[in-house]
Amino acid sequence: MDFYASEELKHDREKGEEVYARFREELEAEHLGEVVAIDLEAEDVICVGEHREVVKETASTRPETNVYLRKVGSSPEVVRIR
Repeated sequence: MDFYASEELKHDREKGEEVYARFREELEAEHLGEVVAIDLEAEDVICVGEHREVVKETASTRPETNVYLRKVGSSPEVVRIR
């Protein structure tokens, strides 16, 4: 089964990638290989860093936000946490 089979997940992935593209140059220059958390409603970057720390910070600062996580770089390893 395709992980992005549902329309909601496809939409979230597309929106997350659109927001990532706006910040790509800065993120890839300073944070290559780290994880970025993107707030899909506000269309901004919440934080960047090691996976566990990004999840903790996101959960504590924006608990109700629809968040898109991806690895910074050309191989995104996408994760959706809400």
